[in-house]
Amino acid sequence: MARASEVEAESAQSVVERIAEAELLLGAELRPELGDPAARILAVAGEVDPELIVIGSRRRGSIATVFLGSVSHAVVNGAACPVVIVPYGVEARALLERRRSSR
Repeated sequence: MARASEVEAESAQSVVERIAEAELLLGAELRPELGDPAARILAVAGEVDPELIVIGSRRRGSIATVFLGSVSHAVVNGAACPVVIVPYGVEARALLERRRSSR
């Protein structure tokens, strides 16, 4: 049976691999940051002036954040550029295919 730290490490590796794939497909940049997620996303966005922010939503939390989530809610309300919220469980590849077919 795997220990919790081993499972977490495998999960983190899986996330990194998916992000790396998205970087190649989208031309996105991987930029690990530490701190409050919403504050860091908005700070980095202020530095790099992105055309678009794509963020996931797990749909957890209080009634006020039930539809977006606290981080995605803060980013949507604080970003100077458009924000796309990807619901939990939606695969990036499916979104890319939809985006390409709509052009």
